[in-house]
Amino acid sequence: MVSGESVNEVEPNNSEKGAQTVKGGVTVSGRLDGDADLDLYRLEAKAGDRIAFLVYAARLQRPVPQLERDFSDIVISLHDAAGAELAAADDSLTEDPELSYSFQRAGTYSLRLREARYHSGKDKWWYALSVSSDAVVRSAFPPVVRPGQKVKVNFDGFSLDALPGRELDVPADAKGSYEVLLGANRVELGITDLPAASYFAPAGPKEIAIPTGVNGRILADGATDRYRFRAQAGERFEFEVQARRWGSSLDPLIEVREVSGRLLEAQDDMVITVGQTVDGLAFPVNKDPRIEWTAPGDGQYELHVRDANYFGGPRHFYFLAARHQQEDFALVLDDDRMPVGPGESVTALVTVERRNGFRGPVRLFVRGLPEGVFAHESVIPAHLNQANIVISARPEATPDARPIIVGGRGMSSSSDGQSREIERIATPFAPMGQAGGRGLLEVPTAVASVSEGSDIILEADPKVISIERGKSGTVRIRAVRNRYTGPVEMNIVLWNLMQRFSKLPSGLIYEEKLSKTSLGPNETEGYVTFRAEADAPPLDDYLMAVMGQITYNRIFMTRVAAPFRLSIR
Repeated sequence: MVSGESVNEVEPNNSEKGAQTVKGGVTVSGRLDGDADLDLYRLEAKAGDRIAFLVYAARLQRPVPQLERDFSDIVISLHDAAGAELAAADDSLTEDPELSYSFQRAGTYSLRLREARYHSGKDKWWYALSVSSDAVVRSAFPPVVRPGQKVKVNFDGFSLDALPGRELDVPADAKGSYEVLLGANRVELGITDLPAASYFAPAGPKEIAIPTGVNGRILADGATDRYRFRAQAGERFEFEVQARRWGSSLDPLIEVREVSGRLLEAQDDMVITVGQTVDGLAFPVNKDPRIEWTAPGDGQYELHVRDANYFGGPRHFYFLAARHQQEDFALVLDDDRMPVGPGESVTALVTVERRNGFRGPVRLFVRGLPEGVFAHESVIPAHLNQANIVISARPEATPDARPIIVGGRGMSSSSDGQSREIERIATPFAPMGQAGGRGLLEVPTAVASVSEGSDIILEADPKVISIERGKSGTVRIRAVRNRYTGPVEMNIVLWNLMQRFSKLPSGLIYEEKLSKTSLGPNETEGYVTFRAEADAPPLDDYLMAVMGQITYNRIFMTRVAAPFRLSIR
């Protein structure tokens, strides 16, 4: 989704003579379709103009199954009328380049866009080139703030002269994150319950008292920020550095050391293994590290924060959260796109990573849905790590698309015996194809949309089923066809790009031989049968869904759901 005018690339534009004319406020949809293909764009600029050129390519291509690992790596360069290069850019946070330039003289200029390796993606390597003379915000500092406070926030990005830092009143009820709208820019600030302070390149170790939160920056290559604290033997701490999730260029590494410098613990990237299967499926590496650490003795210790590759600069900011261990959880969402047609339902999976002894249920929620779309109530029970979310569109829903927030609430117990409600926002991941199997790519936003009707709609009967331990139960599934007459495959667990991801609740067995999940041409009736084992844990109104899938090019592309609730007594 872009603001301003959107146009398509006009070929041939691989020479100065054929360069396509663009201007500020325009986004061009183009494609590199040949080896050493060069796309040229011409623009007029006045003295004093500052224009940003932003390319969206690899970040759009990564979630596309057919591309597998073959993504474009685009380079852009700006030239004057004589062909002299004025500026160039290759990678920013991704392989996609971003370039901002202040023009000293009025005249005609050209922007050249090519693949860094001179490779051809044929028809796969599309891109969007956004030419912006307006402010473009990429991040904010401090990245994390406390609710109910007035805070001075500065912004980083392009053409920000007209967008100075400003004071923000953070709502007292803000949880998880807080979104700030700045013209066409959306800036997300993290929310913390810790006392938060900001430090810039502290000289020597900075004394801190835990619990605390620190907004900091690694300003120079090779720099390390040091924080000194006192601990008693057996005291249990949790240290986390948040950077990439708030738009920082920092690849953070955190270390716990003795004041003498001896390394006690270190963490670079976090790996989430909850939900992993025998196929090796797991969520990808999280660039923001977290350490659970117990002090071996009384004394002073130091936390060191640096870039894993020893880089630094104004965009290398972070938030350090240092606290005593307490029950907590984190959530991940296995799909960032939830298109649903009028009268339809669609499902995705939420997985909980339980931390520091958290064992309670998590009640899920979805915020920001389009008008006419609602989310079914769903809970991750205390003995499970996963649950479905299902959204449905009413028959009168009209086309719309909106960013959504998926999260959950749970009750956490502290060391003093007090209980508190905690709310955590799920990190969305985009499913993508990879050679050898399914993969997931962490993305900043999940989107729900009301689209045209799918080829099929699935309906479950009954919509509520209770199974006694040691017995079986059947749910019939009816497929309503919308001009589609071909085969339909139905699954009782989430399949995305042909690999199983979610698991059935413990103690619940799918009776494959007593089920019919493959529908031939024009068939409309199927059913699934479950058996509860004799020692199955009790389950109360657990939200489940049968998925209907249609195969295109060996990839499941259509995905609708028939939700129902299941209990084990």
